[in-house]
Parts: sequence; structure tokens; C-alpha cells
Amino acid sequence: MTRFNRILCVLDPEATMDTAVVQALRLAQDNQADITFISVLKEVKHWRTFFTSKAEYASKLTELLANKRAAIEAKIKTLDNNLDPNIIICTGIGFIEIIRRAIDEQCDLVVKCAEDADWMDRMLGSEDMHLLRKCPCPVLMLKPGQLDAFNKILATVDVNDSFRELDDEQVQDKLNQAVMKCSVALSLPKPSELHVGSAWDAYAEDWLRYGTFAHQSDEQVDDYVEQGRRDCATKLARLVTTMGRSVSATQTAPG
Repeated sequence: MTRFNRILCVLDPEATMDTAVVQALRLAQDNQADITFISVLKEVKHWRTFFTSKAEYASKLTELLANKRAAIEAKIKTLDNNLDPNIIICTGIGFIEIIRRAIDEQCDLVVKCAEDADWMDRMLGSEDMHLLRKCPCPVLMLKPGQLDAFNKILATVDVNDSFRELDDEQVQDKLNQAVMKCSVALSLPKPSELHVGSAWDAYAEDWLRYGTFAHQSDEQVDDYVEQGRRDCATKLARLVTTMGRSVSATQTAPG
């Protein structure tokens, strides 16, 4: 069974810090994992205009980072007074710094709380979406206020063919397997409902339907779109079946 060895817990936005810390500490304890906490202060260039010199700006920035570190350490101590937390406070673009630290720390799981309670409606183009798409290890994206054990988990994978020729079916498949294994590991202790999903699209559907030089009928385009959906569903079912067999084999293997 997959266990997490190194967890990176993201403490942004601050309003969701409790949720991220509680869940990360629980996972670290259940897996005897090392945990690192990170918070990224976004540097706004025009903010520098408020200061008369680079030295004054640097001093204020150092003060802000120190205050943020103290606040985070105090919060963690209220939840686990025995922990000597490893805390990273840095400046930059959020998802880039998180990914960089996940690689540097060789983390196998990133824990983060979503930016908004209605995050699914606002997520496209957000830093959360960038992190989910580009992080080299699985990301556990939490619903704000989720302090208890998980009732339902959604594992999102990519079973499309977009990158297969580029990565020789290695990176995409390995990440899918890692996401599935992590999701199974997260769902078993309670146990929780595990749902698996994958997004798909029909390439050039609008052009085929409405393009000036397109000559396909609506029925042909409908068939093309439906075939894309069926292909995605078939590959997703195959991935779930393979993972189910792997879990069964692990559970029945002699200890």
C-alpha cells in the first residue's frame, strides 16, 4: 500500500490555514511522514514604490516574512505542541515556488486548501489549476473547512493521448498511477467513497460544425464527439480496473 514519506503543506490562502494544517498533520502522523510547511508571499512590483530606498524595502519585506513565519509556527503549535515544524516562507509566484520546493524536498504529496468555497466555479486559470496541472507529484486539494476525515474523494487523471508521443507513455501513465495509488491510500482508513474522473474534448469540434470550409453533417460530428467520449470512458475504466486488481493483490498478499 502506498505510504507518503514527504508531505508539503501549502498554507495559502491564510483563511484556510486551519484546514490545511489539520489534514497535513493527520496524514503525516498516519504515515510517519516528514512534513514541510510553505507559504508564498506574492511580491507586487508597484508595492516597492511606497519605499524611499531598496534598503527600506528589503527591511520591510524581511519583517513581513518573519511575522508570517511566527504566525504559522504559532498556529501549528496550537495543534501539535511537540512538533518542531520545518517552515519555508518565500516570495514569488505561488504555484512555481510550491513546485520548486516539492522537487527540492522530494515530496510525494502536496496538500493545499482550495482558494474559495466555490472554487470549482472560479478555478480555471487560477494558481490552483496551474498547480494541479503542473506539479510533478499528486496534489491533495482540500475543500475549505474540511477538518474531519474524508467522506468523498475525487481522483482526477488524464487518460487522453495528448502527451503519449512526447513522453513515450511514461510520464503521463506514471503520474496517473501515482494519483490513483495516493487516492486509494487516502480513501481506505475511513473508508471513504472514491470517485475517479478525467476530462476530455473533441478536437476541432467547433471548426467541424461551423467552419466555413467544413463539409461534415451534424450527424457525423455528433458521432465523432461521441467516439471521443467513449474512448475516454474506456481508458478510464481500464485504469480503474487495473488499479482495483493491484489493490486486491496487495490486500491478499501474505504479510
